[in-house]
Amino acid sequence: MALSVAAIMIITLPGHRGLRIADRADQPLAPRQTHPGSVLQQLIDSAIDAHAKSLVIPPGDYLFNDTAAFGDGLGAPSVIGAHDLNITATNVTVWLYPGGFVNVRDSAHISIIGLTVDFDPPCFSQGQVTAVHDSNHSFELAVEPGFLPPNLRLYPQFNATEVKVIYWDSKTRQLLPQPGANPWNPDASQCSGTACKIVLGSRSAPLPKVGGLVTLSPRIGATMDIRTWYSSAYRLTNCTAVTSREVMLHGAGSMGWGEFGGEGGHVYAGCRNVRRPNSNHLLSSNHDGFHSYAVAHGPTLDSVEIGYCGDDALNIHSVFSVVLREQLDASSLYIIDTGLPGAFSFNGRVGDVASFFSIQTVQPLGNVTISSVNLVDDPTIVAAAVSAMHNANAQCAGGCGIFNCSGVCGFYWGVNAVWEVQFDSTPPSGVSNFALVQVKGRSAGGATIRGSHFHDAYDGVMQLRSSRATVSDNLFERAHGMKVSTAKAWFEGAAELENIVVDSNVFVDCCTGHGCNPISFHDCPTCAAKNNSIAPASRR
Repeated sequence: MALSVAAIMIITLPGHRGLRIADRADQPLAPRQTHPGSVLQQLIDSAIDAHAKSLVIPPGDYLFNDTAAFGDGLGAPSVIGAHDLNITATNVTVWLYPGGFVNVRDSAHISIIGLTVDFDPPCFSQGQVTAVHDSNHSFELAVEPGFLPPNLRLYPQFNATEVKVIYWDSKTRQLLPQPGANPWNPDASQCSGTACKIVLGSRSAPLPKVGGLVTLSPRIGATMDIRTWYSSAYRLTNCTAVTSREVMLHGAGSMGWGEFGGEGGHVYAGCRNVRRPNSNHLLSSNHDGFHSYAVAHGPTLDSVEIGYCGDDALNIHSVFSVVLREQLDASSLYIIDTGLPGAFSFNGRVGDVASFFSIQTVQPLGNVTISSVNLVDDPTIVAAAVSAMHNANAQCAGGCGIFNCSGVCGFYWGVNAVWEVQFDSTPPSGVSNFALVQVKGRSAGGATIRGSHFHDAYDGVMQLRSSRATVSDNLFERAHGMKVSTAKAWFEGAAELENIVVDSNVFVDCCTGHGCNPISFHDCPTCAAKNNSIAPASRR
């Protein structure tokens, strides 16, 4: 397929200077061809339609960073319904606008090799502190060239439920110790060009020092609906056995790598989610570096690097479904799917075993075998589920209900689907409305993380909720520790975690205090940590 496009395309964004992608000051590039994103999309679609076994993308920059892509992925490169396809994208860079993402959906047994994903403009704001004001708990920020100011009127991506204010050392360009989330008050903050006054939303949050560096990173698209918090720049939805090899991410409006629903079993080999090379960027992804959500089988990460992300470096978990109050008969239940579109939390099949747990204690209530599963389209039942989940806190006794002790009361959950599930016997007697449900053997188990480097994360180096996982021969640096536990507050399983091995890893500056252990197991009696090297904490 012949490519006939201009060698350089000028991109002009509202309120933003025109950028020639081929000669950016912060990423010097040899002359290379620049193409509209539609050229790449046509190549991919043609290969899928022809049931091709391989596709080699011509080297160059492919531009999807039109503002039309903001927030909903319109214009983002998509691989949909592909099977047994090998895509080689060596020396190919896809340029996105903040909120865009690489969209791989409903695909199986494919590989993507050599692709680079980057954003222009960057997904976060960055600048230097020029003044601090105790009177109204604010500071003044000079936004650096190439970054958008956090001006909600011009750039709506900053109008997200969560925008993290993160402090950095101007000499080392490393994260400073973060006492906790630094919220900002967007209504009181204001910008005039690249000079901004940032008012913090809580007086308990410390002010930065004059001369220090600050980033403001929105979780783009996040609202009070928890489901909107799960998004990523490289997104696999309802996929099976996708291999990503030497794929590079240099930005993300929310999470970096993301896999959502489906059979999973994906492989990430030699991939990196890091700052853009030869640039002044402080962040890679605005939030988690890698996030596995509700896949049946956990991922393999082999020789990857994830660093400088605005939340956890790595998070692997299943998602609990919930029993609806209405019950069909003695051996049937309506089950609310709390997942995402195309990424079901309830992935049970005929013959699988459903396990039930107390929503208050996550203690097991019993198991029962599934004999049939059907999607409910009765509007009355769906409406009952929506009403029940709109504010799940109100449905549970005991203070904040499912969110007790989590500090995020007030968020609400939508309904992805409602399932009519028949069992081969009566569900356990303790199962009632809002009991948690997961499917045995299909809750993100069996993850393998080996030979990789995780570093410089705002929060933890790893949140691991994958039974039968192996974590070996990795280097973890400069973040909070590894936590192995169920996270009921976010509906993140699995419950009854078992047989997790953490072996022969090196932890450097990954916990707080003297003599602490960066590896934390909770309610996992068969989990084991051995042969790990732990350096003293010094920074956090």
